[in-house]
Amino acid sequence: MTTRTTRGGRGRRDDGGGGVALELAILGLPMLMVLATIALGHRHTDAADAVDLAAFDAARAASLSRTATEAADRALAAVETALADGNSACTDWDTDLDLSGFAITPGQSGFVTVTVTCRTSFANIPLAGMAGTEVTSTFTSPLDTWRART
Repeated sequence: MTTRTTRGGRGRRDDGGGGVALELAILGLPMLMVLATIALGHRHTDAADAVDLAAFDAARAASLSRTATEAADRALAAVETALADGNSACTDWDTDLDLSGFAITPGQSGFVTVTVTCRTSFANIPLAGMAGTEVTSTFTSPLDTWRART
């Protein structure tokens, strides 16, 4: 706190003359940018976690199936369950299935690979030019070597 001496010798208090408003004007926008960046990072991480889980669940569900058709149905249902619950940041997704392991004869190793690609939207985060991002995850699960497959 500073004091100024006026002509009569009495001191008067200096109230800062709008310093707080100036500080808020200078620091307000950077603080909003930091908060928006944190929200953007959270949304991206949430989408990455959801896609990892969806790919894992889909590959595991497919590998437990007896036929390639059943595997495809189970894998797509697992991805739908994991991403469509409204808790993930994914607005749209694609699923790519490699079910060629079902063509291998029993006694040989076969695998099921699922790739899930998720698109997120950053439309409601106030950073100019942020259209969204795409997150991809791939998981491979082995088929039972001695189980009959068709």
